[in-house]
Amino acid sequence: MHLTNIVDDAIELSEDRLLQRLRSQGLIANVLVSSHGLRLEAIAAFLMKRLPMPVATTVLPGVLSFPDTAARTWLLWDVAQLSPAQQRELADWMEVRGGRYPVVSISSQPLWPLVAGGRFLVDLYYRLNTILCEATARSSYDEGAAACRS
Repeated sequence: MHLTNIVDDAIELSEDRLLQRLRSQGLIANVLVSSHGLRLEAIAAFLMKRLPMPVATTVLPGVLSFPDTAARTWLLWDVAQLSPAQQRELADWMEVRGGRYPVVSISSQPLWPLVAGGRFLVDLYYRLNTILCEATARSSYDEGAAACRS
């Protein structure tokens, strides 16, 4: 089974109805998505169908490139891979640009333990975490969910 064919059936997002309602009203808040072992690519594909277009995408680790003025939403993954310098740069950018570019971030691991351990900026965590979602495999789609797991 091809991954793109099973994405919508294999992933369940804990706050999906809220995100769809916000989108229908033309609004989106910063959203932090915890992957729970699912492939980040599958979650990104799932989210792309639910975000206001156009979407700027940045994949980490790598260069932190900020969205241009045409983007309505910024999909950023994997935020757990941000270096301390990138965390500060992103926090500063979010403080200045605020709600002009809602940030939808995906993390391969829970960020709170990183915050508690001093490896992730607490102010950035709270800026990213306006709405916390959990992406999990749907139990009724075991074959598809297995294909999505890392």
